[in-house]
Amino acid sequence: MEEKKVISLLFATLLIIVAVLVVRVYESPVMNVKRVGVKPELIHLRLGVNIPEETALYAAAVRFSEEVARKSSGRLKVTVHPGQSLGNDNQMVEMARRGELALVLTPTAKLSTAVPAMQVLDLPFFFSSPEALYTALDGEFGQQLLAKLDPIGLRGVAFWGNGFKHFIANRPLHSPSDFSGLTMRIMKSPIIQEQFELLGATTLPIDFHSTYKALVDGVVDGQENPLVAIVSMDFLTVQSHLTLSNHAYLGYLFSISKKRLNELALDDQRILVQTAEEMTHWEREETLRREQGFLDKIRQAGMVVGQLSQEEIQVFQGVLNHLSRKFEPILGADIISLAQESILLSRLESDTPTPLLIGLDLDLSLINPQASLALKQGVELAIHEINQEGGVLGRPLSLIAKDNQAIPERGRDNVVNFHLFDSLIAIITGKAWPVLSAELELAGELGIPLLLPWEKSQGPDIEGDQPSQWVVHSPSINWLLEEVLQREKQLLDAYQHYFHLKPNRKLLRKAGFFYGYELVYLLKEAILKGGDLDRERVMAHLVAGVKQREKEGQALLRTEAR
Repeated sequence: MEEKKVISLLFATLLIIVAVLVVRVYESPVMNVKRVGVKPELIHLRLGVNIPEETALYAAAVRFSEEVARKSSGRLKVTVHPGQSLGNDNQMVEMARRGELALVLTPTAKLSTAVPAMQVLDLPFFFSSPEALYTALDGEFGQQLLAKLDPIGLRGVAFWGNGFKHFIANRPLHSPSDFSGLTMRIMKSPIIQEQFELLGATTLPIDFHSTYKALVDGVVDGQENPLVAIVSMDFLTVQSHLTLSNHAYLGYLFSISKKRLNELALDDQRILVQTAEEMTHWEREETLRREQGFLDKIRQAGMVVGQLSQEEIQVFQGVLNHLSRKFEPILGADIISLAQESILLSRLESDTPTPLLIGLDLDLSLINPQASLALKQGVELAIHEINQEGGVLGRPLSLIAKDNQAIPERGRDNVVNFHLFDSLIAIITGKAWPVLSAELELAGELGIPLLLPWEKSQGPDIEGDQPSQWVVHSPSINWLLEEVLQREKQLLDAYQHYFHLKPNRKLLRKAGFFYGYELVYLLKEAILKGGDLDRERVMAHLVAGVKQREKEGQALLRTEAR
């Protein structure tokens, strides 16, 4: 009898525990269970943005709010707070990181301190067209940029924008020399600052809402801004000339506080993220639609409107295009490489002749990105020099660099993606053995020359691998030889001139900068000797070229020893 009572008591206790757990799970936000007869709790979310109401960006934010309310059956109520009513951009970002503000639209330039990679959109004349930029932002390039927000407590969702920036001053600005003597108002951004200094102007960082007064008082002479800002901030009354340049994008990043997001049910999280993504195309189209009206108002106000010709754009690019190379160590080789790939893909169909492609597969972001960037720079410098001399077989060389993140599966996927290009001639890869091992087998199957930027004695032993006939190492470099040291000095000078960076000789040696550089020239010689792009012939001439360089190095060593 006592045993039955004990069993009954234990059973009753178990039922109570199960009931409590069911209630907790049932009431958990992630379950998002709708209880019949119970009115759902209204969730208030604030969206902060710095721009005024008379903008497409604000209109898109309002539409976002309305669509979220519709999808959630009124459970989610988003209120939009324009014109810095909740604080300036930096303050709103900090509020979102702490969970005090749920949603925020922030100019990408204003995130440059916390997330340096966001400055990539400030690079002037970098993307060839708005369409090329949008394609990049909506692809892997944009996704990798958004992921950079995770460590600072924000969930990056989408890239909205306030339009493309133009030059504004009291004189036409159609050439770099036109900027001489001007003081230009800028957002606080190292890239934007250097951009104007390279054009011959001085710069002064001023808050957006203080710019009008600075222009009236003569503190600054000009600025860069999209059309909507010229009209909404009344700049058209204090500036006489607008030069349509479309030189950079004033992107706005739509992000959600991770702390606030994690408090919501999964369905509610999905509603917020998907709605912001879906609203992106409408926001861009609405911005473009409104710009013609802005131009009409600007002309009616008496501003003189000019537009850069394609020839003038090329002059600006000649002065400014090294900024992407100079700032790559800050922006990240993974981000710049994705942008470069997107730009190259947008041009491949129209470029004549089609460039010959060299693939570069490295860990550009995780373990030692500095070393990988140094190797990439060696390859880039050689490609630049060869193209200056007319390319190979009358065709320019181009580089596609991919980030394998030291993951073998990504390395294999990258090799497969490289192989899709008919004009691929070889792949240069790194030392990480798990990745290299995965690539070796695939390169052998596909018949792709795999170039290893190190000497045989410096990396993994791969002689026993079946596909090694498709692998070639760099020839040895004896750093004690006087001729080698003289050549190194010349390359370091070329490095500083091309990248506008002070060379770190020790890092460049260790990271394979010189090996990568030599391999590209060996590849060029192998193609020229074969007279065509047949990979087997290219590979045979590569192997012969490395052996010849080794013999020349040994002969030089004997000569200097005497």
